[in-house]
Amino acid sequence: IVIYQTARPQITILWRIPGTTIYRNMKQEGSGVFIPNVFICRIGSSMYFANASYVKDMILTYVSDLEEINKTSYIVLEMTPVVTIDSAAVHVLHD
Repeated sequence: IVIYQTARPQITILWRIPGTTIYRNMKQEGSGVFIPNVFICRIGSSMYFANASYVKDMILTYVSDLEEINKTSYIVLEMTPVVTIDSAAVHVLHD
């Protein structure tokens, strides 16, 4: 279970609660709004060589799925839960 959770970290799509500066999980908050042209997500654990490609693929899939709702020009990664990130993960995200 531990290996699975680190190899496939939780990735949460965030949107803003109207009239505030608070961002919540899209699945838990039904009345949020997307920032125009901005995709925001939270990565749920540390990133390293074994999970970097998965994280990148999932982010690109989510961006593609939401293209009709909110065309994405910028991607913001909220990485508060990320304690460590290795150089392989940095290179994968940069690409």
